[in-house]
Amino acid sequence: MGNNERKHLEKYNKSDKFAVNEFIVFRTNQLNLRQADLANTTNIDKAIISKYFNKKRIPTDKDLRKLSKPLKVSEEVLLMLGGYIMPPKNQKRIIDELETIKKELNKYTENIKLQEKLEDANLKKYMHEEIKLNKKEKEFIQEYMEFIKYRRERGNK
Repeated sequence: MGNNERKHLEKYNKSDKFAVNEFIVFRTNQLNLRQADLANTTNIDKAIISKYFNKKRIPTDKDLRKLSKPLKVSEEVLLMLGGYIMPPKNQKRIIDELETIKKELNKYTENIKLQEKLEDANLKKYMHEEIKLNKKEKEFIQEYMEFIKYRRERGNK
């Protein structure tokens, strides 16, 4: 790694040094791969792959090149996400690939938000249903509410 690349990596590391790790985890989940699959197809030690997943280590440029194939992204994109500077040979292809990844990430985020909204709507619907409770059930709910209040008060001290 040259001095310019090292300086860029140091600057990048101060901002969000594990962005490439997060992308690797995201892409692995998206492709239904396991850590063992990555280790087997790349010949990267399983312990090192685990460190990448747990944000204990940033992938080397050599490992990013190996990971590009099973993650189905170009080496250039992974290297850029990893903070390595490299002169893009095919800028348009790289930009298009980054745009595709951005769309996939946005779609993934939208799906999570939609799922959360549905869960909230179901919870609100459940809370507004008319439920007939007997005396013991009402007492139990009252005791539980008091217990929650007690725990919250203790947690705030």
